Amino acid sequence: MAWADRKTELAFTLAHAFAAEYPGGRFLIPCEGQSSLRQAVLRLGDRFRDQISDEQRMTVESYFAAIAVCLQQRVASLGRILLVLDNVTEPSLLTAQEPTR
Repeated sequence: MAWADRKTELAFTLAHAFAAEYPGGRFLIPCEGQSSLRQAVLRLGDRFRDQISDEQRMTVESYFAAIAVCLQQRVASLGRILLVLDNVTEPSLLTAQEPTR
């Protein structure tokens, strides 16, 4: 088993073990090759496709903002969420970035 697969398996195991701590849900964000957290988070768009308009999908900024709103609504209605960053290959992804809102 490759090291990346083991890390992913560990992340899934921990997310499952602490599921009760995140009643709003746990979301996997594939990050391989990504250098921008904003770009990586856009991969959650399909999860919220029924809540995001075509107009909001037209630019990266508006699409990201719409996904952020969907996540905030989940937190407000269901409770905490967990975002699992999977296969981070670019260290810059884990450094301080511009505020998202």
